[in-house]
Amino acid sequence: MKEIVRTETGTLWVGEENRGKTLILMADTEEDTMDVIHIGISWDSLKKLKQRSARKFFEWEIKDGSLKVHGRNDKWKLTLKSLQLPISIDLMLSVDETKRLQEALWSTPGEAEASQ
Repeated sequence: MKEIVRTETGTLWVGEENRGKTLILMADTEEDTMDVIHIGISWDSLKKLKQRSARKFFEWEIKDGSLKVHGRNDKWKLTLKSLQLPISIDLMLSVDETKRLQEALWSTPGEAEASQ
């Protein structure tokens, strides 16, 4: 797994599975508690996100509604929703954080782990 960003809201990680990638957000929600949101993204969905993100401005949402990506120039805003808990968290990524996330998402199977 690769850490992408750490904010007051929580920490975003990207992992790889046989069927695609997984976004994991460990969110600090209350004192001494942490909620974890797992979002699986298939290889096919990653391909569609990559195509859509080539635009200067774009919006893309995964079918189950657990992830929405808003792109504006070189910055992304992610909205991550838990399907089990009543949690929705927005993350505004900087240009560098967006590039780190894109590198992790666009890497081919095994490539992300080999580079660590």
